[in-house]
Amino acid sequence: MIGRRPLVLAFGATGLAAALPLGASGQSTTRVAKVGYLSTGVAPPVLDAMRAGLRRHGFEEGRNLVIHIRTAAGGY
Repeated sequence: MIGRRPLVLAFGATGLAAALPLGASGQSTTRVAKVGYLSTGVAPPVLDAMRAGLRRHGFEEGRNLVIHIRTAAGGY
């Protein structure tokens, strides 16, 4: 028969092991920039120039950049 003290120590060690983190599986540290573009017309070619400028500064859609485009499609 197991004594009381070893039983309490075994349960305590099991509880401690369950409480410890098992690894760094949290959120990634990569930050994602978000850019909003508003226009009264249909998305103009200015967007291509904006994307090229952002790319020159290290921002790439799908990797570290999200562009939200909203247009009024000619309706003011």
